[in-house]
Amino acid sequence: MWSKKYDKCVKCGTTSINHVAKGLCRKCYTNKIEAVHKNYEKFKRGVSKVFLTKEKLIELYIDKQMSLSDIGRIAGCTRQTVYRFIKNYGIKLRNKTDARTIALDKGKFKYSSINEKGEIEEKTRNKIHFNKAFFSKWSNEMAYVLGLIYTDGNITDASLKMGRLTFAQKEKKSVEKFLNLIGADSKILYRRREKYVNTTAGELYYFHINSDIVYKQLLELGLTPNKSLSMTFPKIPEDYYIRHFIRGCWDGDGTVYIEKRNGNLKTSFVCGSLEFITGLKEHLRKQGLSDVKLYENKRSKKGNVSYYFRYGTKDSIKLFHYLYDEVPESQYLKRKYEIFKNYLDRNKTPRQLSLFS
Repeated sequence: MWSKKYDKCVKCGTTSINHVAKGLCRKCYTNKIEAVHKNYEKFKRGVSKVFLTKEKLIELYIDKQMSLSDIGRIAGCTRQTVYRFIKNYGIKLRNKTDARTIALDKGKFKYSSINEKGEIEEKTRNKIHFNKAFFSKWSNEMAYVLGLIYTDGNITDASLKMGRLTFAQKEKKSVEKFLNLIGADSKILYRRREKYVNTTAGELYYFHINSDIVYKQLLELGLTPNKSLSMTFPKIPEDYYIRHFIRGCWDGDGTVYIEKRNGNLKTSFVCGSLEFITGLKEHLRKQGLSDVKLYENKRSKKGNVSYYFRYGTKDSIKLFHYLYDEVPESQYLKRKYEIFKNYLDRNKTPRQLSLFS
């Protein structure tokens, strides 16, 4: 296959030139972009000042939001020359955030990625649309997504000089539910399993959302950049939302399984932050689950420590009802839910084991 969706270029039929976007090879895609500017007269080098009047620059740079490079191609000069004219005319230059937004809108960002078949694809990074008010008000959905971010997400503003939310999970369904809940059209990216000298990085599905608004909202909700070892249990305004937040944490760092030797149901939570997992365990204790022991697990290679606690069958059934009762499927990972459900269907559990009996 020439690309993921096309056997050949839809314009010229070639397969010898790499695919860029929309079924077009690099040559045809470039010609298409140039055709957008066909109504503008191109001037020879050295006479760009005839073309680059203040009025024309306002039309191209401000009104039509063209880049310095695009204007330079029309005028027959470099982007540096266009920049100099704009400065001399006193036209306000765009900041990096605005320039990036315009470039995303026009599909100018290209990148290569490896798909699930191990093939290298060249893609266009488009502007991502999402519900910018999602994290501004507490709801069941917001609390659940926040729990997902606390366990499998990260925020940063270092590399791009703007806020970025990244979410990564080995289960694609979890990533899809996250995007659906926040109304985002972000592309799901894939990282295949890789072996290194001392470790193996498993396959992952992930996405990025670049937004200063979301970054600031998540900071206010208690998240910090690179938070895995330092995060604390957040302040949630109403107890009602806590179980939805914990369910998000559960879908990220919780485990449910059936013991092979005796068929008992077991569950566990794990976290790299002692303060966070202590707060989590305490909230579950207040809901009637046992005050179980907290264990320490030392990671041999890096020297970091993780912490975990486990529940037996009775507490695991209570946890099931606490997490899932009257919750729509859009707000939980189905695979973990079905392990609980299959166990309960096979075992006639006394009603007194239910937290809500």
